[in-house]
Amino acid sequence: MTLNRKLASVIAMLWLGLIAIGILGAWQNRTSMVNDRRDQLSTLIDEAYTTTEHYADLVENKMMSENEAKRLALDSLRAARYGTDGYISVSDSHAIILMHPFKPAMVGKDMSSFVDSGGNKLFLDIAKAGNKPAGEQVISRPADS
Repeated sequence: MTLNRKLASVIAMLWLGLIAIGILGAWQNRTSMVNDRRDQLSTLIDEAYTTTEHYADLVENKMMSENEAKRLALDSLRAARYGTDGYISVSDSHAIILMHPFKPAMVGKDMSSFVDSGGNKLFLDIAKAGNKPAGEQVISRPADS
């Protein structure tokens, strides 16, 4: 093998190594971002659970009517955010929307047949998931719609 070929092969191997390091770094960065977002969402869900528990206790102790407690709990959740564009919407176990912070026209609608751009029955899947810790959906952000 000539000197030029040896030098070219060393340079090619260096480039391949740099590309591999770049790909690995990008993958690790993506994984870290997904985990951070999941942690933010988990914290927000814990706060939402605490809020609903508080209002349920007020009803149980007869300090507030059930309807008033539901209204105030949904108002509290309407303002909840995570990250730069994350929010909470509330639906019941039958995929009926109880609160959506950006689309109030959806409230009271049965969304069990709604299909997202990934082909999933988004709200039905959420209703079925119940207390499972994580899941993924493909949705339009408020700025997208």
